[in-house]
Amino acid sequence: MGIKYTYLILPLLLMASACTAPIDIDTNDSEPAIVINGALTDEVKRQEIRIGRTAPYFQDSPNIPVSLAEVTIRSSDGNWYELLENDSLPGLYQTIQPWAVVVGETYQLQVTVDFDGDGITETYQAETTVLPPIELDSSAIVPIDIMGYLHYALNFYAQDPPGKNYYLVKCLLNDTLMTYKISRYIIFDDTGIDGQYIDGLTVRYFESADNWEVSTIMERDSLEYLSPGDEVGIEMSQIPRSYYDFIFQCQKELYGENPIFGGPASNIITNISGGGVGFFVAYCIVRHASIVPDAADTYSKMYSSEGVER
Repeated sequence: MGIKYTYLILPLLLMASACTAPIDIDTNDSEPAIVINGALTDEVKRQEIRIGRTAPYFQDSPNIPVSLAEVTIRSSDGNWYELLENDSLPGLYQTIQPWAVVVGETYQLQVTVDFDGDGITETYQAETTVLPPIELDSSAIVPIDIMGYLHYALNFYAQDPPGKNYYLVKCLLNDTLMTYKISRYIIFDDTGIDGQYIDGLTVRYFESADNWEVSTIMERDSLEYLSPGDEVGIEMSQIPRSYYDFIFQCQKELYGENPIFGGPASNIITNISGGGVGFFVAYCIVRHASIVPDAADTYSKMYSSEGVER
């Protein structure tokens, strides 16, 4: 039994835009590549960039942090931000002051570091433009019955703007991020719903905690279980097509996790110039949370004549 979680990836992978470049990594004895990852947001905070080097293909280990890099971000409105390496977390670079990205602004990242240790510094660059936030109205946990077992669907309600749009969804359970690695990110585009009101689209399924005893060991390790009173949060962002493509391709890799290239990585589209891998992006975040309904109320709704339709 048990319904596996569903990642909503509606369209096929599209061709990458001109601002990205494919990085081919020899999976046998390739030289390590620099990995640069950063997601700026419209939340006022110390924005972060992580820098590391790829681990060998068959080595199941995280990226090795890269220290002593000079990292700056420039915005199209003329602002300039310096990032300093965290004293306790090597490879993590943070802005000195908290700040938030602005819709419509373009941000350019520059990383300068002697990556290969030959005494000559290399420069890596990337840029991204912030898209407007999605008009998220609400989310809801909806009970569903599958072969006599209780499950839950996470639905959201929002207005999709006209034109081609791409979305990223992250989920939290009682304030703990469930989508903590890229292989668990939920992405979709607006194929079939362009410009329409999204009235209860399911982005993820969960198990009821009541199903724990009848689940297999593998299911217990891979599924999330909800109990009445749990809070399930949703974070939604409109993202560039290039970042959507990047996530899509990472999820096709067996070990596409966060750190993104902490294992096999090949032919991934990146917007990092100079031979780097990873991705630099900026986006807005819209949040909503809903409570898992009481078990007795849940079953009464499921088996009533009214059903569970909103």
